[in-house]
Amino acid sequence: MDTYQITIELERGEHTKEEAIEAVKKLYPEAKQIKRVKDYRTLRQNSALHKFFSQVSQEFNDKHITVKDFLGGSIELQFTPEIVKEIWRRIQKGAFNKNSTTELSKNGEIGFVYDALNLYVSERYKGEVILPKWPSIDNLREPE
Repeated sequence: MDTYQITIELERGEHTKEEAIEAVKKLYPEAKQIKRVKDYRTLRQNSALHKFFSQVSQEFNDKHITVKDFLGGSIELQFTPEIVKEIWRRIQKGAFNKNSTTELSKNGEIGFVYDALNLYVSERYKGEVILPKWPSIDNLREPE
């Protein structure tokens, strides 16, 4: 028999934990186990992360800083959001021993990695490169 894990994400204040559990029991009376998952990053935080990766790669490319300039090595590459995400992962792995951004706690760990990357970039490039502010709900939308 196959088993499935279903994750339901609720914003604070929408429903109580008990109401959420009751709703799941009504939808899935055959559910064997219902439990609260750790406070991993939210879908909005995931959107903000990916927006941030795009903004950072654009900032480096606008300043003509290559991956070789930033990380060393022998291959000249322009920054991409994926490359920025890998740099982010290196910091989170060193700080929290977590390989995936999905494992980050929504309270504190994302801010820690952001601050560490921001500090490194500002010290290394002496203010020449300014990382974008953390994306908010207002600036997550693409301009029309």
